[in-house]
Amino acid sequence: MRWLVTIVIVLLAVAVANWELAQLVLAIPFNWYTLRTYLPLEVLNHYIERPLSDVELVVPVHFFNEFTLPDLYETIDIQVEARMREEFSTLPDFKIQLLDGDRDKYNHGGYPKDELFVGSVLSSSNGIHIDGARNFAEQYYTLESLDNNDFPFFLTQLLVDHCFRDEIEKYTPDSFYKVNDGKADNEEHFNLIHADYMDHPIVKAMIDGTAGEPAKVKLKFYVVASDLINLNLEFTVLNTILPRFDKFRDFVQFEVSIQNLLTVDPDVPSDLHYIDDKFPRELTDLPLLSQLYESTVEHDDNNTVHFVFYPFPQGGERIKAKVVDGNDIYSETENTFLNIDNWGSVYFSHIPEAPEVDAEEIKLAFSVRQLEDCMWSFMESLLDGLGVPCDSLAPSVRLTVWKRYLCVQNIVHFSTKLAKVRSILYGGGVIPPSQVREMVQSVLKGLSLRLELLRLLREHRLNEALPLSIDMIRTIRV
Repeated sequence: MRWLVTIVIVLLAVAVANWELAQLVLAIPFNWYTLRTYLPLEVLNHYIERPLSDVELVVPVHFFNEFTLPDLYETIDIQVEARMREEFSTLPDFKIQLLDGDRDKYNHGGYPKDELFVGSVLSSSNGIHIDGARNFAEQYYTLESLDNNDFPFFLTQLLVDHCFRDEIEKYTPDSFYKVNDGKADNEEHFNLIHADYMDHPIVKAMIDGTAGEPAKVKLKFYVVASDLINLNLEFTVLNTILPRFDKFRDFVQFEVSIQNLLTVDPDVPSDLHYIDDKFPRELTDLPLLSQLYESTVEHDDNNTVHFVFYPFPQGGERIKAKVVDGNDIYSETENTFLNIDNWGSVYFSHIPEAPEVDAEEIKLAFSVRQLEDCMWSFMESLLDGLGVPCDSLAPSVRLTVWKRYLCVQNIVHFSTKLAKVRSILYGGGVIPPSQVREMVQSVLKGLSLRLELLRLLREHRLNEALPLSIDMIRTIRV
C-alpha cells in the first residue's frame, strides 16, 4: 500500500502546483479504462479496416419457368457464390435470391415494379432479353440446353453478367482505395474509401451531404422549336421524374430550369468540326445543337445534367443521314435518343403533322403520346449522371440498385469517420475523460445502428435501410 499512498501524495502535490497538469495526469488512467472496457483498439480496427466483411446484400429476383427443374435454385446459389468469391472477390457477400414467380400475376401488376422479374421461354436458340423500360428480363433456352444441364449456367450468366454486373463491380477490391492513417499509433493502420467517392464529384457531394446539406444537382432542359410545340415539360418533370427521388432527398436535391429555343432555318450552311471527345463530330452541323453544347460546357459545373428535346424537322434533310456509333439518328417511325457522357442527352423526336383541328389540340395530343418515352430517356441519362449502376435495367430497378449501393457507400463512409475517431482516441494525445466518454458513446450508438442496418439489408428492406444508414453516419461528429 505504500506505493499507492506515494502516488496519491504525488498527485496531490502536482494538483496543488498545477491543477491543469493534474487533470491531464488523472485523465490517463480514466481514459485507458474507458477505452479498454468499451472500445478496444482491435474492435475499432475491425470496423475500420474490414468495413464490409459482415455485410450481406440479398437481391430478390422473381422467376418463372415453364418446366420444373429440380435443384435449380440451389444450383444458382452455388454458381453465384462461386463467382462472387473466385472471380469478383466482392467485399460484401452479394447474393441473388430466386423467388417463385407467376407470369400472369406479373402481367397484372402483382409484383413490385422495383424488383426484377425473369421469365424463361423454350426457343429454337439460346438467348436473353432485358427490357430497359420495365422490370423484366427473359431467358430463351433450347431442349438441348436442358439435356446438357446448361440452363442454370445461362441463367446465372443473365443475372450476374447482364443484369447486376455493374453493381457487383462496385463492391470489388479494385473499386476501393486503401488510405494509410499516419495519425494513429501505428502507420500500418488504414481505412477504405470507395473510388466513386474520390473520382465522381456528384457521388462525393451526396455522401458528404448526409451530414446535413444534400448535394445540389441542376437539371437543365432545352426545348428546341418551342414555337411549334408545347410539351408542358415543367409539369411532366415535376410529376414524373422528381417524385421518384423522394427516398433520396437526404442525398440530393434538384434545381430544375427549362429554356425554350425558337426554330431556326434548318438549311443554314454549317461545317462539321471537332468540339471534344464526347460530342459526336457527325452532329456538329445540326442547327443549334453544337452551339448549345459548347455554351453549357463553358459555363456549367460538373453538378449539371442537360436534356435537349430536338424535333427532327429542325435538323432539316441533313439529319436523315446522321449516324453515330453505328446507330441512325433519324428513323421514319420512331424517336431516337443520344446519351453524351458526363453531360446529358438529346431526344430526337417526330412532331405531329397539322391536321384540320385546333392547334392547341395538336399540342396536347403530342404531349400525351410522346412524353412518357421522352421522360424515360431523360431519366436514364439522369441516373447515368448520378453514377447509378446497371444501365441495362429499367429505371425503377436501377433506383433499387442505387439504394443498396448508397447503403454500402454509407457503411464505408462510417468506417472513415471511425478512422478519425481512432486517430483522436489512440493518437497519443490526452483528452478530457468527459469527451472520451461522449465519443465512445456515439461510436457505440453508431455500431448499434449499423447492426440493425445489416439486418435490413439481409431482408432487402431498403426503404428502411437507407435512412438508417444516414442516422448511423450522423451519430459521429468528427
